[in-house]
Amino acid sequence: MMPRLNLLALATFAALGVTALSVSVPGPPLQVPPQTLGETNKINLNSAPAEELARLPRLGSDSVSAIIEKRKNNPFKDWDDFVARRLVPSFSLKEIRDRVTF
Repeated sequence: MMPRLNLLALATFAALGVTALSVSVPGPPLQVPPQTLGETNKINLNSAPAEELARLPRLGSDSVSAIIEKRKNNPFKDWDDFVARRLVPSFSLKEIRDRVTF
């Protein structure tokens, strides 16, 4: 009987502790540094080094090399121009669209 009471008491305190920890404490609003907003964190496909391009999702080394090679003589004008050149697999286009700029 005593172990059951101990277990029940432990479970009760654990539940109360989790509830107490989940209560938010009012404080100042979260300040987001300016460098993480808007276009500043987008990768420029016309000027980014290979290491930066490799951080884009679903881009392998072949795609990164193709982007660098094609932009040397003819920089990308916009998203439609980039897609028309078919340098990356179609399944990766949707994932990188909002992460790049030209």
